[in-house]
Amino acid sequence: MLKNEELMTASLDSFREISVYGHERYYGGRSDSFRLVDYASGELTLLTVIGSVRSGSYAKYLLKAPELTIGKQYLIMADYGLTCPLDYGLVVRTAEFDQKYTYQGDDLGAVQEPDYLRLALWAPTASEVMVSFFHEGKTSRVPLKRYEKGVWRAILPGNYDGYGYTYLVKVNGGRMALQTPFS
Repeated sequence: MLKNEELMTASLDSFREISVYGHERYYGGRSDSFRLVDYASGELTLLTVIGSVRSGSYAKYLLKAPELTIGKQYLIMADYGLTCPLDYGLVVRTAEFDQKYTYQGDDLGAVQEPDYLRLALWAPTASEVMVSFFHEGKTSRVPLKRYEKGVWRAILPGNYDGYGYTYLVKVNGGRMALQTPFS
């Protein structure tokens, strides 16, 4: 049996278009309508189908994308209730994405000041970022807050010299651990 992520995938290809692939094992790959689900609020938005084409065992649908907040988590729901995460796909390779999210600052990374640690990570498609510290057999996690251009920041009181750390980044519905050159 195929998993949900194999039955349907959805990708934001530009700020105006979403591609959805539905496998033939789920109602023949057919869906007459799709809805955008705001993961946090549960709000549903009916999407306009621009076109569709069959490709092997999948049906590809092109949908008109409403104005979305990059970094927010969304799901796509097909007929019969199947959902999948809306991945930030090719949109990250568009000139419009570069215009909105290119960060020119020189303050990314971890900087230990005398009384505090300053953290900054550029992750515009992330819906959540935490930092996990480890030191002398103990671990702790601290959330970062999103700011302009998709830069996530935290200022933590104290001295973190000798601590190891990893960023825990939630993007496209999944979590991944990232190390920076400074960690």
